[in-house]
Amino acid sequence: MRDFWFSETDFVVPVELSISRRNRFLGHLTTGQPWDEQEKQTVQQVRWKQSANVHEISYRETPENPNRRGGSGSAASPLAASDEPPNLTICRLEPTTLTWQRHGGVEWEHIFETGDVRSSLMTVPGIGSIEVKLRTRSLRIEVGPTGGLIDVAYDMTMSDVTQYIELSMRFTRT
Repeated sequence: MRDFWFSETDFVVPVELSISRRNRFLGHLTTGQPWDEQEKQTVQQVRWKQSANVHEISYRETPENPNRRGGSGSAASPLAASDEPPNLTICRLEPTTLTWQRHGGVEWEHIFETGDVRSSLMTVPGIGSIEVKLRTRSLRIEVGPTGGLIDVAYDMTMSDVTQYIELSMRFTRT
């Protein structure tokens, strides 16, 4: 796979997306554990779009239904039905930049570039806007004709809580 491939023509194709995320609390909340939280999920019905020399991966998440009992649906699974409208997640991929947006209940736009420190707002229903500070430690984006990967390691601070997060997303044509 070349580092960052472009097709000669724009396209929209379905892909499967595998997401792996783990985090460790820093500062006064340090637990001494290697990882405080780890999660993995596979998302179906994902769209990969190339347009104007930019790649986008997008999918809709169905919010968890707190009243649902039994089963094991993930937030991006049809088993996780809720009365709330689905959230739209978009990852915009450029050779050295990841723009990660979420529209719906909780909304944000985070921009990652290796070495950058950026602030953004996360809007949460019933709470309002929360300032989020991101320090990108590393970012790797690879795109090839059959899919790609996004690996980002960053510190995220909300209020007085800082977490170190490693996020990996892999997408493959279906």
